[in-house]
Amino acid sequence: MSQHPIVLPDYLAPKPRRFSPLKVAVVTFVSLFVVVALVAAYLWVEYSTYTEAAEDSRAEGYIVVTSRSTVHYASDPLPADISEEDYAAFWAEPALNTPDALALLDVINEGWKARLQEDVKHMEYRVDGIVDPAKRANAQAAVDEIAELASHGTVQGAKSAVYDDLAQLSRKTCHRWDTDDVSYQANGHPIRNWTTTQPQILSLLESEDSTRQATSLVAKVYPAAFEAAHPRFCKLPIPPESSHPGDMNLLFSVTHEADMLLESLETHPNAAGQLTAEDYEAFWNSPVMTSPEVQAYLDRVGEKAVIDHRGAAAYRQKRETDQIVDPGVREHAQQYTDWVLDEAAKDNGRRLAVGMVYADLVEYWDAACTGEPDRWLHPSPVKRNIWNSRLEPDFNTDYVSSAWSSRDSEWSDATFKLAVEFYPEAYAAGVDSYCK
Repeated sequence: MSQHPIVLPDYLAPKPRRFSPLKVAVVTFVSLFVVVALVAAYLWVEYSTYTEAAEDSRAEGYIVVTSRSTVHYASDPLPADISEEDYAAFWAEPALNTPDALALLDVINEGWKARLQEDVKHMEYRVDGIVDPAKRANAQAAVDEIAELASHGTVQGAKSAVYDDLAQLSRKTCHRWDTDDVSYQANGHPIRNWTTTQPQILSLLESEDSTRQATSLVAKVYPAAFEAAHPRFCKLPIPPESSHPGDMNLLFSVTHEADMLLESLETHPNAAGQLTAEDYEAFWNSPVMTSPEVQAYLDRVGEKAVIDHRGAAAYRQKRETDQIVDPGVREHAQQYTDWVLDEAAKDNGRRLAVGMVYADLVEYWDAACTGEPDRWLHPSPVKRNIWNSRLEPDFNTDYVSSAWSSRDSEWSDATFKLAVEFYPEAYAAGVDSYCK
């Protein structure tokens, strides 16, 4: 029996598959969308976790650094520009040991305590926002230091405030800068009008009652205290008053420039308490900072700083000092400038160099602890590596100020190359102490 192939009707025959580009495109798109969504979700979780950690670190750094500076400012027993012996002699003056003077210190002390208590409230609010337990505990410990200081009092801070006040009021008369609240006798001795003078310590007090008490006590204490303190702050006799128009403005310009240089010489680099005294000493005694290379760098920078300041002074002498008509005023401007330049040259500019290098590193440390290195358009000496989330300092000429001279670009280029050889290690030697 022969077999015949079975022929199905057309409506039952299978239809050949036809290629559908639209279906392939839809499937491909959906697949890609799912993959992209999963990757985006992963990255979002990673970013959120990283952002939270970065915010915690920044909040912790801000609280720690601010607390350390606050405690230092309110309790440091010694101002930045005076020796321990001279400071003791200052407070041994009878005018600063009267009952009214001691009462003034008490009022300022209470004002400090009130301000510190407000600082504690503000910082505890920020502590509450830190998620990481270890960072929150470290930040809380820093706040507790302020709270403890507030509970024990800030007598040393009050004494420093009075010293700074009298120093500023005295120095304003050394070159006849202050003519609004001061008249000068024939021998140059200043007579201050205490009715119009506004001492800075009154701004430390927030309550009306304490401000009223302090104002009354200042009127009783400051006139005699000013007379006793004034000779300590003027290096030269007060110059005569010139009758020639413009002389006193030129005198102000010349002596102001010299004063800024003197301030950088006399002010301790760590005056703001950026590091504890122990950490500051340990930093400068670290292997990197005691190395021959760094010591040679400090010598190079200090020597150049002195040369540059002398060059700037010579330029100002032609443009300003020599234009002063009154011989007594001109002599005062010249003598004061020469004296300050000699002070800078005593150690071949080492004090200036130490201050400049330390200021550079503090800027880097502070950016790492309290700055915002994650903002792409935000200029910062420290940036975050997007691949490993580590903070990395960017050592360039914008932030390494110690290697810059406005008068010698060739020296600047060569010095910058020397700086970048040790700045990374110097940064690493102090950043943990600054941030923690």
